[in-house]
Amino acid sequence: MGVGAIRTLAACSSVLMLLGGCSSETPMPPVEVTVPSLYALPLSTAVSALQSLGLRGADDLEAPCPSGSGSLAGPREPIVLAQHPAPGSKVPNGSLVHLHTC
Repeated sequence: MGVGAIRTLAACSSVLMLLGGCSSETPMPPVEVTVPSLYALPLSTAVSALQSLGLRGADDLEAPCPSGSGSLAGPREPIVLAQHPAPGSKVPNGSLVHLHTC
């Protein structure tokens, strides 16, 4: 077996170990992440915060905004009014956090 083949085999083995394919042990549970409070953040800021923690965000509902919240400058970015799961909840890495905006 040549040097190139040995390097390829070593690289493949490393990838399989990372994916749990080479171990006979029980796979480790997913890493848990604490959901941050996203209340009153612009939607793009909230989604960026979730992504930095390894979570995903989805704008599920655009509720009517309270009266007097409009802007003379025109449309504005939606703001997070509620979220699920609640702030402080522990969820597996990669989980979806539902964001309700207006």
